Amino acid sequence: MTTPPPSFLSVCRFLRGHAPGLRTWATKGFARWVRWYWCDARVGVVTAHGQVVAVALARCLKDAAEGAQPCVHHEDGSLVWIDDIASTHAEGVAVLLSHADQRFGPRQAYCGRVFSRSGELRMIPMTTVERLILGAKTNGLTLNSGSTRRT
Repeated sequence: MTTPPPSFLSVCRFLRGHAPGLRTWATKGFARWVRWYWCDARVGVVTAHGQVVAVALARCLKDAAEGAQPCVHHEDGSLVWIDDIASTHAEGVAVLLSHADQRFGPRQAYCGRVFSRSGELRMIPMTTVERLILGAKTNGLTLNSGSTRRT
């Protein structure tokens, strides 16, 4: 029996409980923010035994400076910008990176405030992302795009 993909509300609940930067958002603004990603397949969701264990909100940009602008996305951008990521599973982040690679295709680098150190933006080259993806053990995890994107 196939497990149905997680609902929008279950993804929102998971992010609310596990993404520290989103906990203080007003409910209406938070739901709008996640819905913007959800409607164009920019939400990566990983489940284990029917439960959400990891979620990422990502978009493509042409330049890292665009990351400060909400709701900017260029399908042909060279960077994958991860706005928020949360995981309760040891391999959740690697599976989410794999999902982003499948969704967006090869890009120059991954970046975002979630990768910053001491407030400084870091870019993770695609070769490093590929090593993380290849090294992941994904036994028991299910990747779900959980969106309404039409191709």
